[in-house]
Amino acid sequence: MGSEKRIAFSRWYVRVVQRRLRRALLALAVALAFVVAPRSAVAEDDSLGAFLSAYRCPVTLRLAAIHARGDRKREDQRFLILALGQGETDYVQCEFFDKDRQMMCEAASGYYYAPKGAPRTVYLPADSVAALAKLGFSTDDSHGNFQRVMTTPSPSDFSTVADLLLSALYQSYGARLKSKIEVHSALVGDLGAVLKVTDCPPIS
Repeated sequence: MGSEKRIAFSRWYVRVVQRRLRRALLALAVALAFVVAPRSAVAEDDSLGAFLSAYRCPVTLRLAAIHARGDRKREDQRFLILALGQGETDYVQCEFFDKDRQMMCEAASGYYYAPKGAPRTVYLPADSVAALAKLGFSTDDSHGNFQRVMTTPSPSDFSTVADLLLSALYQSYGARLKSKIEVHSALVGDLGAVLKVTDCPPIS
């Protein structure tokens, strides 16, 4: 997958979320004036293991659907983005390329947050970068996002890719069970725009 395609891919996502963020902030300001969230009396399991167990299936389902659908020569459509609702600097993404033989996965670095030609102002904290490095991502964000290229696993093993994306969201961007995780994809829009545990049956 060429660098120009990756840059256009990331900039397109940032523009979409910036528009949504402006609308969401206005709605949130109104809602907070009237709503006070109650505290839960019972502590929930908010561990990485619980997070992976909750969302592994719906992410695996979408990866398998992308792999099965569309034209494998059209790499610009064969992507999956998982983004936290609070901003365009907290997302991970994978795209199939080389006729689905390989995958390019990225974790947001903040590089694309600034308008083209403007000075960069957003950087991921060092501890978050270190967590991504342990997951196999590069630590060089001088020209874009943190990246990891891998051979596409068999569809039965797409859960490993799901765990990679979810672990990055949890460890480097603070995603938790109650987080709103938006889904962006050209090929699996019919599966829902937000990850839900109910997307898949419970796995015993």
